[in-house]
Amino acid sequence: MINITLSDLEACNLYASVLQTVETICDNYELQNDFGIISSANQEVVDFILNGHKDFSVNVEFNIDNDHVDVLYSSADFSFDCLYNKVIEEEHSILSLLCDNIEYDSDNKVFTINFHVKPKMFIVRKTQTENVLKTKFSL
Repeated sequence: MINITLSDLEACNLYASVLQTVETICDNYELQNDFGIISSANQEVVDFILNGHKDFSVNVEFNIDNDHVDVLYSSADFSFDCLYNKVIEEEHSILSLLCDNIEYDSDNKVFTINFHVKPKMFIVRKTQTENVLKTKFSL
């Protein structure tokens, strides 16, 4: 699993930091076809935070695994209960339509959105043959 954490984001850098990270993840793990869904869902969460709170600090954690991407928003400054209630009350909310799963912890300080996607994990391994060939040609 790959973990990317953005710590202590505030109103001035939350939007740009989150959406740039989503774009980077989609580019690096060949999720270009899912970029619109993932970025729109995260934009909904960021808009909720920015519209409802003035002074805050938020941590955003991206977890990338073989078959999903999870985005965890956490803050000690406010609760995500209003956002979760909005998703529950609106049967077809944008966020619930874009995400495969939405979770929150018992004290409403962590809000998680999940996407069932297939990131391409690249592992580069050099074989003995490649190393020998490079050595012969570099002489």
